[in-house]
Amino acid sequence: MQHLEVFQTQFFKHSLKVHGKTPNAYVLGELGKFKLERYVKTRMLNFWVNVCTGKSTKFSTVMYKFMKGKFDKNEVDFKWFKCIKETLNDIGLDHILNGNIENDLFCTFLQSDDFKKKINNGMTHYYSEMWEKVLESSDSYNFYHTFKKELVLESYLIDIEPRYAIPLTKFRCENHKLPNVIGRYTNVDAHLRICNLCDLGDKGDNYHYLFNCSFFKKQRENLLKDSIDQLQGRLTSRSMKIKNIMNSKSETHLVNLSKFVTIVMDHFDKAKQN
Repeated sequence: MQHLEVFQTQFFKHSLKVHGKTPNAYVLGELGKFKLERYVKTRMLNFWVNVCTGKSTKFSTVMYKFMKGKFDKNEVDFKWFKCIKETLNDIGLDHILNGNIENDLFCTFLQSDDFKKKINNGMTHYYSEMWEKVLESSDSYNFYHTFKKELVLESYLIDIEPRYAIPLTKFRCENHKLPNVIGRYTNVDAHLRICNLCDLGDKGDNYHYLFNCSFFKKQRENLLKDSIDQLQGRLTSRSMKIKNIMNSKSETHLVNLSKFVTIVMDHFDKAKQN
């Protein structure tokens, strides 16, 4: 299973043109994809329903009852049954295991579309929460988590041409050589990752170059003026500015944003090479 998860994330990273060290949570977030585990465990639960509601003479159903009886008495620790129990617990349906599978009404409920929806919705909610907890686990994810709150496909990947979407993805996923990112890999203390292109003394992060750095003032006025003007007077907080510019639905704004961040990232790429 682990090898399949690695293969999937590598494929996603290759598709998005980001490097291999990009956090998995970023690529899953951009594409609105869950870990494969979510789908595997959903299929396991659907198989469990078929087994435990089968005819009483069916071999798999007989073995299930035997397995559950041994497990409930702590006589044998069946890995498969343990996984089913833990998965049901994760999605708030662990009480279902206490139901009487000899009862026709109970079995009908387990086989119903409503119960399948409960499983699907529960799995979606659980794995969405797990994804968000990863983003909350480290300060290094702060920029991405500021504007990315839901595990859904980002529309810019479809709405604008790849030549604009790819640089935007790189900037969103911090696939660049801005001081704040390079400092993580060169063991520079966070408070020392300062922009050396202007005299503001700000941290050299995505926010600084989007809104403040005077070195890119001319390019910002040419490409981001309309986007930034819309923020003036009604949005003042750092997080709200980031959310609104990164989550814009205007194709024109997105293309101009892509052009601007390309200029910024290219500058640091060239500076690093020299």
